Amino acid sequence: MIVLYFFEVSRIAHYGAAVNTRDDLTFVPVSNRVDVDSALDSRIVNAILVPARSADSWFAVENQIAPRISMPRILVVTSPERSTLWNSRLAEESGFDGLVLHDPLSPISDFAQRFTRSVLSCTTAGARKPEKLSDLTRCPSVEEISHGDDLNVRILHLMSIGQTHEEIAQRLERAAQTVRNRMSNMIQRAGVRNHTELVITYE
Repeated sequence: MIVLYFFEVSRIAHYGAAVNTRDDLTFVPVSNRVDVDSALDSRIVNAILVPARSADSWFAVENQIAPRISMPRILVVTSPERSTLWNSRLAEESGFDGLVLHDPLSPISDFAQRFTRSVLSCTTAGARKPEKLSDLTRCPSVEEISHGDDLNVRILHLMSIGQTHEEIAQRLERAAQTVRNRMSNMIQRAGVRNHTELVITYE
């Protein structure tokens, strides 16, 4: 099964596609209309996977190329905060054909099985209703909180997999205080209270 993995920040799309690997699933990272068009031109795509954080951006792309999108679109929610907000009915009302709730700490095989079941149970494309996405778009984008800085994005990734300041600093060959300062700046830009909220908001 070939799956387009959409995220409005290309680095995160590639990161997510690299993490979500399995023999029977091929994840193709896409982050804009050009990427999607190119993938649809060169592959037979079975489904589109959209993390909750990128739902609004996905609709902006889909609205431009709607006639090309006939495959199931699956919303994936990985943060505990958002998992309490979403259910299958709300996902369908928001324009998705299915919903997968995924704990990032669980085995990728569990995610693959739930995702595959969700795709197989889809019968038709849902109606797009972006107004349902207000809960997802109330915070700045990843690009905004990171100021487009690749180092900040990498720090955010490492935070999301549970690494400490010191571990991140060692891995990125930076001073621990530099990592702390960058984290603090992203927390301030995101309008959240602490590192945990930052990771939950930008899973």
